[in-house]
Amino acid sequence: MLCINPNCIKPQNPDSSKYCQTCGSMLISLLGGQYRITRALGQGGFGKTYLAEDTRRRNSQCVVKQFAPEPGMKSNPGALQKATELFNEEAERLLQLEEHPQIPTLYAYFEENLPQAGNNQEIPYQYLVQQYIKGQTLQQELKAGPFSETKIRELLQDLLPVLDFIHQHKVIHRDIKPENIIRRDSDKKLVLIDFGVAKANTKTLLTRQGTSVGTAGYAPLEQMMQGIAYPASDLYSLAVTCIRLLTGCVPNGDGSDKLFNALEGCWVWRQNLPKGSNVSSELGAILDKLLETIAKNRYQSAAEVLKALNSPLSKGSQGGWGSQGGPTPPLSKGGQGGLTLPTFKFTTVTVNSRGQATSRTDKEAQYYRQNLGNGIFLDMVAIPEGKFQMGTPNSEPNRQDYEGPQHQVTVPS
Repeated sequence: MLCINPNCIKPQNPDSSKYCQTCGSMLISLLGGQYRITRALGQGGFGKTYLAEDTRRRNSQCVVKQFAPEPGMKSNPGALQKATELFNEEAERLLQLEEHPQIPTLYAYFEENLPQAGNNQEIPYQYLVQQYIKGQTLQQELKAGPFSETKIRELLQDLLPVLDFIHQHKVIHRDIKPENIIRRDSDKKLVLIDFGVAKANTKTLLTRQGTSVGTAGYAPLEQMMQGIAYPASDLYSLAVTCIRLLTGCVPNGDGSDKLFNALEGCWVWRQNLPKGSNVSSELGAILDKLLETIAKNRYQSAAEVLKALNSPLSKGSQGGWGSQGGPTPPLSKGGQGGLTLPTFKFTTVTVNSRGQATSRTDKEAQYYRQNLGNGIFLDMVAIPEGKFQMGTPNSEPNRQDYEGPQHQVTVPS
């Protein structure tokens, strides 16, 4: 039997025990008269998380969160008040969002007194009971090796609609990271967990009072420094999650980070991709925009990111058009692979042997701009079908050797 006194250093006890053999606290067989605690899942600054069995649901598994702030927080009234608010708000957020299949369902939220060892005093603790998601976190999956671009695209396609849903409900998660994303065993869908620091998106800015909002190495500057967050803040954290999964590089315990150049104030994830691993320029451009330091320069909604991700050029880029290290396929009639590309207008001028203009013709052509990364762009113009001369004749004054030989080129239809 497990002792749920948050200060107990060795909570495991024989099933026959009535009192904890370590701290002397009375053992609770059924929390809330319903939940049998089976093992501890984790511990944080706000309390502990347990795996439990719901005796009124045929002993189905569930997660029980106990609000028990660290002793140091109790000496800071402002921090304690903020922590209490965050715990209460998690229950509110889960109730608000529980209709989505990729967000855990809230089962119960209650307060219960726990008898203390050595006296008759009882201390009230708050509990939150939610659906147990069986599966592995993305942090656990990363142990098998960095993710491919295909896997990252699948991740974005799966999670962006979830973020769009919570943002539409005026909620910001504020702690997106691999540990808070579980791939559910039953259907392999990604589930977003831990709404412990989620916040309603209102016009009133949230300020911190001694509590850390988000996780360093994932949260954007506005969130860590000012305690404010927008939908674009969640999208930033999602992009950081993606580049960490692509590279396998996570923040070090000493605060150092291989993916972030603190001197330049920029992410250097491309330089840390595994040897032989490529990321298309299109996906790279999407991630770079999500990682902009200034919030207004990022995509402002999950729907915007999905639109960019699902654009014909981006969808066709993986391992092909625009990919790093691979040849660019030829343009066919109507653009790349028959796709509709944007057009621009220009004027052609015909000159005589003296360099005088003899005619002008207004024309229109398709073009494509490819982001090569590091602020470098390549503009390409579609050439219409037909035959034309390439190079310069030997008789041309000041001709350079690299300009020849002149030859006819055929662009097929």
